Amino acid sequence: MICDRTSKSVDWLFVEINSAFEKNNGIKEARGKTMLELVPDSETKGLKFTITSR
Repeated sequence: MICDRTSKSVDWLFVEINSAFEKNNGIKEARGKTMLELVPDSETKGLKFTITSR
């Protein structure tokens, strides 16, 4: 998760992916890229960046 100075989540970085991720999401070669690099208008499409804890 990438956050701004106020700790608001603004993007996320794909550190590691697998074939199931690619198959389920249709996003190829995401490793090392951010969501906004892959889908520049993702926030306008209703994708929200949220932080969850386990």
